[in-house]
Amino acid sequence: MSQSAFNDTFASPDPTMIGLIVSIMEVGAFLGSICTAVVGENLGRKRSIAIGVITLIIGSLLQATAYSRPHLIVARVVAGIGLGIVNSTVPVMQAEFAPKATRGLCACSFHGIS
Repeated sequence: MSQSAFNDTFASPDPTMIGLIVSIMEVGAFLGSICTAVVGENLGRKRSIAIGVITLIIGSLLQATAYSRPHLIVARVVAGIGLGIVNSTVPVMQAEFAPKATRGLCACSFHGIS
C-alpha cells in the first residue's frame, strides 16, 4: 500500500501485516458461514440475512473509523462474519424463490458478485 494516509494512520505496515489485514476478513466469513450452518435454520432465511447485513454494516463502520491496526483487524473480522452469513444464506433463498427455468442462473449470478 503506497497511500500516505494509510501508512501514516497504521504506522507503515509491512507486507506480512498488510496480508493479514486483507485476508482476515476471510476468517470472519468462515466463522459467519459456520454460525449460519448451526443456527440459520432456526432463525429463518430473512432473519439470517437481516442479521448478516446488520453485522456487515457494523463491520464496515468500524473499518471506516479505524485508527489502529487492532481496530482495523477486528473490524474486518466483524465485517467478514456478516459477509459469511449473507453469502451462505442468500443463494439458498434465491434458489427457493426463483422460477425453475432461471434457478441456476440466479444462484450463479450471486456467486459471481461476491
